[in-house]
Amino acid sequence: MGSLIQSLGSRFSESNMPEFILYQLHPNHIKNFDRSDYKDTVRTFDEFYQIDNFEQDAMSWYDMNYKESIEQNESDFVKKTDLFPAVREAIIILLILYATTCTAKQSFSTLKRVKTWLRSTMSDDRLS
Repeated sequence: MGSLIQSLGSRFSESNMPEFILYQLHPNHIKNFDRSDYKDTVRTFDEFYQIDNFEQDAMSWYDMNYKESIEQNESDFVKKTDLFPAVREAIIILLILYATTCTAKQSFSTLKRVKTWLRSTMSDDRLS
């Protein structure tokens, strides 16, 4: 139980907050922020990822989507970001962020299974 709490604590620590800030670029989340709070959030993200012109693009994105509600998922609204290249780059980071983590875990799991299988099928001929 202690290791689970420690793992959750490290995963949701302050150092990982800029990764979760990416979700606030979705138009459905933008309407929950006033302009000054959103600008502070954008600055935090910009310091972490350092995408060129992100702050300006993100504020224009905010102005365009503040009153709009979208029923689409993240992959569908990437198409709306053609005029905002920095926001587009951030959304693409959002889309691949957890897929890469999952893929790494699955790769190590598969590698472990392959190594176990190779060890169990190893014969005396291969050892000499």
